Amino acid sequence: MNAGKSKMMAGMNDMQQAMADIKNASKAYEDAMKNGDEEAANAALSAKSEAESRYKSGQEAVKTGKGMMAAAQNALQTVNLIDFIITNIYNAIKAMQQIIASVSNLMDSMGKDTDSGFMREMNQFSEAMGVMNEGVKKSWDSFKSGDFAGAIGSAISMPLDVIATFNRQHDKRLQKHIEKEDEPYGVPGVAGITLVIYE
Repeated sequence: MNAGKSKMMAGMNDMQQAMADIKNASKAYEDAMKNGDEEAANAALSAKSEAESRYKSGQEAVKTGKGMMAAAQNALQTVNLIDFIITNIYNAIKAMQQIIASVSNLMDSMGKDTDSGFMREMNQFSEAMGVMNEGVKKSWDSFKSGDFAGAIGSAISMPLDVIATFNRQHDKRLQKHIEKEDEPYGVPGVAGITLVIYE
């Protein structure tokens, strides 16, 4: 927007200067004609023509500057709209994560198993959505600040981070399964083995 404003202001200055030169050239032409000075009259006409050309160029600069300002304004409005949408989605997902975490903590405090079944799926979904949410926000913030390399990097990293999250979740499920297999009669570790031997 600043570039468009600068171009428009420069064009207006050129027009103002050209208009003053046109008036001076017109006055010089009239004086030359009164004095019968043909050479001076021709020089005045040439100066007037050159000033008129500069006036037209100034008009074009003003027009171009206005167009640039309008385009910049539209772009700014678009960026603000996208920012509004992304920010609201980001906040909504954060709120959803908070609700899922609260429900999971409540069920855990009631002795319910949150590491399996529906609650496990919800926790895993919440974690994956959180990773994606942060990636989108980080990428957009980088793009908005002009850090295009950072925006691209975040966009590329985001799906990889989501995949890594799913892999970690799978490893945790596998580890839980192994631990359960190592707990005969519900007694963990070596104590369980000792109990089996003495029985």
